[in-house]
Amino acid sequence: MGAPVLIPFMASVLSWLLRDVVVKFFVFVGVFSLVAVFAPRAVSYLGNFISPGVFTSAFASIDPGVWYVLRFFVWITVCR
Repeated sequence: MGAPVLIPFMASVLSWLLRDVVVKFFVFVGVFSLVAVFAPRAVSYLGNFISPGVFTSAFASIDPGVWYVLRFFVWITVCR
C-alpha cells in the first residue's frame, strides 16, 4: 500500500541527487583543480616582476582613516 507512494518519492530524491549534488560536486572539483594548478604558476610568474617590499611599503603608507573605511566595507561584504 505504501510502495506506490514511495517509488515516485525515491525517484525524485535520486533525480535531485544526480542533478544537484553530483553535478555540482564535479563542477567544484574541476574549478578547485584549475585554481590549485594555475594559482602557484601565476604567483611564480608574477613573483619575478613584483617584489614583496613594494606591497609592504604601499600598505604602510595608507592613512589609518582609510584603513577604517576599508575594514568597514570588508566587514559589510563578509557579514552580509
